Amino acid sequence: MYTTGTWQWVYFLVWTMREYANEKYSAWAYNTIVGSSMWAYISHYTFIVIAANYIVRPLALTYPWAVVANMLFTWVAIFVSYSCLNWCQSKK
Repeated sequence: MYTTGTWQWVYFLVWTMREYANEKYSAWAYNTIVGSSMWAYISHYTFIVIAANYIVRPLALTYPWAVVANMLFTWVAIFVSYSCLNWCQSKK
C-alpha cells in the first residue's frame, strides 16, 4: 500500500507542476531559483560544516533544533553567496 500511495503522490505532483508551475511567474525568482541550484549543489556541504561547527556545537543544540538551524543557515548562506557572485559578475 505504501508503494501505491507513493506513486499516486508522484502522479499528483507531476500533474500539478505541469499545469501550474510550467511558466515563469516572476523572472527574478525564476532566475534566482534555477540559477542558484547548481551553486547550491556545489557549495552546500561547506555551509553545512560551517553551521555545524560554529552554530550547532557551540550552542549544544538538540537534534531537532540543530537540523532547523543547519538548514536555515545553509539556505541563507547559499542565496546570499549566490547573490554576491551574481553582483560581482554583473560588475564586469
